[in-house]
Amino acid sequence: MPNDGMPDAPHGATIETFATLSAEIAVGARLLHSIIAERGISPDAWDEITAHFTRLLAFDGSGDLVARYSRAFAATQDRLLSPPEMTVEAWAKLSSDVAHRGIAALVEHHLDDATYIRLGRSWAERLAKDPPLAHRYHQAFFAHEASRKR
Repeated sequence: MPNDGMPDAPHGATIETFATLSAEIAVGARLLHSIIAERGISPDAWDEITAHFTRLLAFDGSGDLVARYSRAFAATQDRLLSPPEMTVEAWAKLSSDVAHRGIAALVEHHLDDATYIRLGRSWAERLAKDPPLAHRYHQAFFAHEASRKR
């Protein structure tokens, strides 16, 4: 593993490696020891890597390291665990419901916070690339908002 400009990173780990492994662990489909062993990392080495990067992330004054970590973590989660399929109208309704009712809306839809965040990333990308779809979202969202006032 190249150290990517961090000569003091233990075991040559990079922030992207740490983020990728952390995301794989967070998904929960496999146990930590099998994930790190697959990369040739011992439990003690993982503890050193984790301590190193969590310390760096905590004191990242520029935010650059946090941004790199976040991008790699999100990309790995999205690759391993696709958000549930739904129509743009269902996404608009869910967005409105969550804005007004928070966690209660997620519970009602059988979603957890992590899934809602993945849905948000996925829909933001889709809507940015497809103006007619974004228009449908806009119409559905505000139609749902208007129905709240009745």
